[in-house]
Amino acid sequence: MGCCLLKPRTMCIPYKRLWFGFGYQRGVLPAEIAAAIQQLCEAHGLDAALIIGLATLETKATAGIYELCAERHWQLRGFSAEQLRAVSVPHPAAQVMDKVATPSVAEAAAVLAAQSPLWIPKQMIRHPGQPSITLAVAQLLLEA
Repeated sequence: MGCCLLKPRTMCIPYKRLWFGFGYQRGVLPAEIAAAIQQLCEAHGLDAALIIGLATLETKATAGIYELCAERHWQLRGFSAEQLRAVSVPHPAAQVMDKVATPSVAEAAAVLAAQSPLWIPKQMIRHPGQPSITLAVAQLLLEA
């Protein structure tokens, strides 16, 4: 018997785990990333208990992000801009390329961490007066 990726009110997809790729603008706090993840889970009917980890550009994996992951028992993977650039994604952004030398952080990091295709493309989470957070989700298929 496998676990269910989606909450009971939706179709069950067994044996899956979630990798969240993320990127953010300067000034975002780890608690804001956690809130954005929860918001995305609620919007898509995902069970947050099945998050295996977070993935991002290695320079975005700050001490605060490490603490967030440790508190939630999540893995944290940081990738170089070169690694992220090598991943083909549906929504590359020239603006991101100009700032961090890769056209994708969230989507590419999720794909690299899960070693599987993107499941939920990048979603921008913006709250008034706060910097934006970008999230994307890939799912890891576990062996039965």
